[in-house]
Amino acid sequence: MFIQKRIITTLIALLLLFATGPNMVKATEPIGIMPLYLNIDYARASLSISSGTATCTANVSGLLGTTKIVGSVYLQRRLSSSTTYSTIRTWSGNISNGSTFSFSGIHAVSSGYIYRVKLDAIVTRNGVNETVTVYSALRSY
Repeated sequence: MFIQKRIITTLIALLLLFATGPNMVKATEPIGIMPLYLNIDYARASLSISSGTATCTANVSGLLGTTKIVGSVYLQRRLSSSTTYSTIRTWSGNISNGSTFSFSGIHAVSSGYIYRVKLDAIVTRNGVNETVTVYSALRSY
């Protein structure tokens, strides 16, 4: 009797292991590596290009207690055959004395390049500075 209970318990344990095991480790979507920020709720950069004009936007939101955000925004470009970006316009020294930072700027662009916006921001919260760098999606023009 004792051996039967032990066999049944072992079989149930193995059944549960095989029934749930693959689902426990299988990801349904690719998982990217995302940094864990202590002061930053979100940071985004975006770029749109229309008729030779690039519109660059950047937004940063700090967590409760954020007192200052300093941001620099860069419009960068590269040839499609290259992997190296060069900065063609810089907007620096933008300061927000609060928990949100928003920026929007325009710049004329030339055709034949791939463009992106880079945002560098320093968020100050509870006397601690935290740096974040984000990039927009790539846009060809």
